[in-house]
Amino acid sequence: MKSKLSVQQFYDRLNANVHEGSAWIKGSPFAGFTLFDSKVKFFYGEHSNSHFELTRNSGTFNMTEFVIKGYYKSTSEHYETQVNYEVRPIPFAYYLIRLAIPLFLTFSSFIVLFNFSFELLIALIFMWIVSGLAYLIILWRSRKLRNKLELTFKEYFKIAD
Repeated sequence: MKSKLSVQQFYDRLNANVHEGSAWIKGSPFAGFTLFDSKVKFFYGEHSNSHFELTRNSGTFNMTEFVIKGYYKSTSEHYETQVNYEVRPIPFAYYLIRLAIPLFLTFSSFIVLFNFSFELLIALIFMWIVSGLAYLIILWRSRKLRNKLELTFKEYFKIAD
């Protein structure tokens, strides 16, 4: 993909909009340590003269699930920049969000199985319904956040498809 910015302008925008730090820490239990970092800049991550790894700079204790990893270089026209990137999941946050509810329901089912009563069965069915809806909402929100991260990245760095 091509950015309408020159390489120098692209690098300057990275400096202006990225808070330095490991993007992978935002998707781990250590994300809380970044809670008191500056939230003025939209992105959090690392960059150099040709590579970048970015995620959103969240002001709350939310783990981010995705990181934008890529590189950039000058094209033959010096007023454009070739940008190659991919949006990748951060393994800890990505799998934690997708496995927490099913593991909880499996554990709850075993409790009902070994201590069977009608009241526990009704409670378990209710938990399955509520947890299923919560799981669908989480997956929908995750997809929405991924798309928002990529769209914001394209807007900040003027990248056309």
